[in-house]
Amino acid sequence: MLGVGFAQGHLHVFPSIRNKRWLAVGVISWLAVVLAGVWFMNADSFAPGVAGHAAAVWPADATLARNESGHTLVVALHPECPCSRATLEELGKIMARAGGRLRAQVWCVQYAEIADKAEQSALWEQAKRIPGIELRVDHEGREARRFDMRVSGETRLYGRSGELLFEGGITAARGHAGDNLGEATILNLITDRRMAGDVKTTPVFGCSLW
Repeated sequence: MLGVGFAQGHLHVFPSIRNKRWLAVGVISWLAVVLAGVWFMNADSFAPGVAGHAAAVWPADATLARNESGHTLVVALHPECPCSRATLEELGKIMARAGGRLRAQVWCVQYAEIADKAEQSALWEQAKRIPGIELRVDHEGREARRFDMRVSGETRLYGRSGELLFEGGITAARGHAGDNLGEATILNLITDRRMAGDVKTTPVFGCSLW
């Protein structure tokens, strides 16, 4: 609807105040939807999974062998978890900086309800490219359960005597690679450079293992 006004003998047509108000409401509503979407995506990125709690020592019934002359790192993966691509990126950095001080074992869980084999997953192919790790299939998550690992990307670090030194994740958010507290703590522990800011537990960002 248009309003009509006269000024100095000329006819002027201009939008009504009501139309301007509706335009403002529309713009504000659109901005609110955009901001809500951005907040939702960020909130989901920083929402950790419900991780497990490992025993203080290496599980006695574990079938995998522990490195008795150094540190042992154990990582559990869900073969279809897209967030865990970032975990493997960080694991590659850890192995490159470890300088042979670390033995890493990565277990990719094989589920009966998933037709494709764990060895056919993109995560398996990515993990294969990391030098120095042992990559194995964990049928129905038996090994992950022994270590009480419940989220894809959940990581455990054990010392020479089998004592638990660290548990948690090695990414800062879901699917986000980059420097983070978990990675820094592991590197400090295996090089005997323990820092005041080191922690024993960090959040794990990934899909549930079960």
